[in-house]
Amino acid sequence: MSKKAAYIIIVAFILLVVGGLMAFYFYTNRGTGGNILPTDGDGNIFPVGSSVDGGGRGESVVPPEISPTTPPDSGTETSRLDLKELSKRPSAGAVALSGSGGRGVLVRFVEKGTGNVYEVGPDASEVRLSNTTIPKIAEVLWNKDGVHLVARYLKDGETETIQSYSAALITSAEDQTSGELSGSFLTENIRAITTNPEQNKLFYIVNHSEGAVGVTADFDGSKKTQIFDSPLREWLATWPTAQTVALTTKASTSIPGFMYLLNVKSGTLTRAISGIRGLTTLVSPDASVVLYSENTADGLFLKTYSFKKATSEIVSVTTLPEKCIWSNRESAIVYCSVPTYLGVGPYPDGWYQGVSSFSDDIWKIDTASGVVNLVVEPKKLVGRDIDGTNLFLSPSEDYLFFTNKFDYRVWSLRLKE
Repeated sequence: MSKKAAYIIIVAFILLVVGGLMAFYFYTNRGTGGNILPTDGDGNIFPVGSSVDGGGRGESVVPPEISPTTPPDSGTETSRLDLKELSKRPSAGAVALSGSGGRGVLVRFVEKGTGNVYEVGPDASEVRLSNTTIPKIAEVLWNKDGVHLVARYLKDGETETIQSYSAALITSAEDQTSGELSGSFLTENIRAITTNPEQNKLFYIVNHSEGAVGVTADFDGSKKTQIFDSPLREWLATWPTAQTVALTTKASTSIPGFMYLLNVKSGTLTRAISGIRGLTTLVSPDASVVLYSENTADGLFLKTYSFKKATSEIVSVTTLPEKCIWSNRESAIVYCSVPTYLGVGPYPDGWYQGVSSFSDDIWKIDTASGVVNLVVEPKKLVGRDIDGTNLFLSPSEDYLFFTNKFDYRVWSLRLKE
């Protein structure tokens, strides 16, 4: 072999290696995630992408092609509000209560691993209220007074059968730390479930051979009434007003999504939003506006749609509606956990699947004026990455609570002095 030929081969080999390394770099640093429906497949049957045992943290990837999700000129409402990690255990679902005896606001939650009920507050230490064991709970819905709950988990030894256990927390006046959960099972394989605004009734969806049906019931499963029937099976549900249930098709960036408003009394179904890829929604408490996400060729957008005006507006911060909560006292106000950066990738798919995760700030959005205010930057304040989900407010809305998706522990943020 001539020296010239050997030189050419060596150069070609070096270029091939360099090209391979560059390709690997850009592939591993781009957005990840597939087109799997977020609450279907791989046993991941519950909302927010959590597996029944709590799941893993997922890899947080910040690719070269990053864009800030928040406007650079937004004002900071306050720089140092009281931000605390309340629970030392992973929560499957929580509710805020007005404490008695000067204890202030309290949070009652069910531990994922054991099913035990705990109570804790910004100014109160953690106390166990029950020792009834229900392992591997994935989701819990509470009524308003924190006495009744619905715990959801996969049937032991199976991968498809969803159990929903409606129970009451029974405690004694002498010893409130050794209570028990007592109740009965709802229909098996409830695919989506939500509570009404008063948190004393349920709406849930059960699939059958020809589609799905929607049923209202009391918290214990009694007084069942079918109000919805559809040939489609993949639905998520919320119940924003006494008379309106919001139904949204399960989201994926590869599938156009639709949202409908269901009249609880008449059963009338009205299409509200259609043909939006990556569509997830959060309807305001008066059902006048819906906060929704849309994934386009230009990236993910957070938008509002006014039902009265039939107009859509882009919100100047970007997040998923599942990371937000509407105020019940100020109709246009919504609080959101907003990623500081969003990588290129399919959303919400990657976040649901646990492939991607975020480091969030908390923002207050006025949907009427379009003004957004930064409330707190957790990373700067406590040195921790927080991927906020399952947001809820205290009864007087002086506290915002949320779950950190990294470990499912509950945090509190004091909003008012």
